[in-house]
Amino acid sequence: MDSTTLIMVLVLGVFVVYMIFASKNQKKKAQEHNKFRDNLKNGSIVMTQSGFVGKVVSSSENEIVLEYNGTQSVWLKRAIATEATLDKETEK
Repeated sequence: MDSTTLIMVLVLGVFVVYMIFASKNQKKKAQEHNKFRDNLKNGSIVMTQSGFVGKVVSSSENEIVLEYNGTQSVWLKRAIATEATLDKETEK
């Protein structure tokens, strides 16, 4: 094997190892996020992926009802991005 081939094989090997670790990390983050969405409780303040912030009123297996300023809307659980906070003025 000449040196060029050896270098190519080593670079390819490093790339494959990197991809394996990256995919495991991504899978772990996805599992944590799914666990977060499955454990949402009534009264939690959340933000959707589109930026809507509301309080959890109720939830089922796939859907969640959010309330903001007395208006309720139904969202898919997979649309929930993260926990959020409301300004003190908004909460009144």
